[in-house]
Amino acid sequence: MGVIATAAQELARLDRLLTDRFDHLLSVEGASVGQWHVLDSLAKTSGISMTKLSGDTGLTLPHLSKLVDRLVVNNLVYRRIDDADRRRVKLLLTPRGRNVHRQLSELLDRAELTLPEHVVHKLHQVGSLSQEIVSSLNGSDVAVQESR
Repeated sequence: MGVIATAAQELARLDRLLTDRFDHLLSVEGASVGQWHVLDSLAKTSGISMTKLSGDTGLTLPHLSKLVDRLVVNNLVYRRIDDADRRRVKLLLTPRGRNVHRQLSELLDRAELTLPEHVVHKLHQVGSLSQEIVSSLNGSDVAVQESR
């Protein structure tokens, strides 16, 4: 098996393991991994479109749309017309959404403290390497497509 296939397989296995642990922690508070990704992405912006949010979270637009609808009903997120382009809608956290995000962040931070230090260090390394690889591959997309 080549390096790409091996890396993809191992990263998928790590993703499943971390997502399962993540999901278990969040479910205690009545949240899901998808909700966390949305709240965390929105907490880092002053408003974002559904398309951008989909790219940031890795969630498909149909799934994200249903998830955002539930977050709006639960008063965690609200929609606002974009001042720059009135055809677009921005998503933002409500004050309650910011509070829930803070509580979930604290929960996840406490859970991280239960992991062995060497595991936390390795996860930081994986995150940094992953960002570097994504940047490199995104920059090489054109070269790969042109070579076909």
